[in-house]
Amino acid sequence: MLTVTQNIIVLTTVSLLVIAFICVTAFIVRMRGEVQPLKIRSSKLLFVSVIANLMIVFMIFVIQLSQELCINKTDHFDTKQDRCELWFLEYVGLLFGFLIVSTAEPLAFVSQVLRAIRLRRIIDAQQAYVDEQTRPT
Repeated sequence: MLTVTQNIIVLTTVSLLVIAFICVTAFIVRMRGEVQPLKIRSSKLLFVSVIANLMIVFMIFVIQLSQELCINKTDHFDTKQDRCELWFLEYVGLLFGFLIVSTAEPLAFVSQVLRAIRLRRIIDAQQAYVDEQTRPT
């Protein structure tokens, strides 16, 4: 079992590695978008999506840091200490948790539904082309 300090070190290291990977991915997407874009806006939308993922990773890092410093470090049997010393971190972690639950998760679901609708339209257009030998409009 890791101590609280070891948990924080592991959490920070993994979070920084993921953030660095996402930043490199965003840089590559931004540079490659002008070389060979699939569509005019696709590289910009992909870049925004990568930046949104970066923000989500940062929010989860703050939530986990709040968990480690405020909840796992306190003694739950001590009734005198019912608040975290870093009270602002506790509130920021709560705010980020509500933001993730209320916006990020529903948006992830909506994007999957829209992707399924788009794929269905592509499949229907391909089937219409095979059946009628004309390009659908």
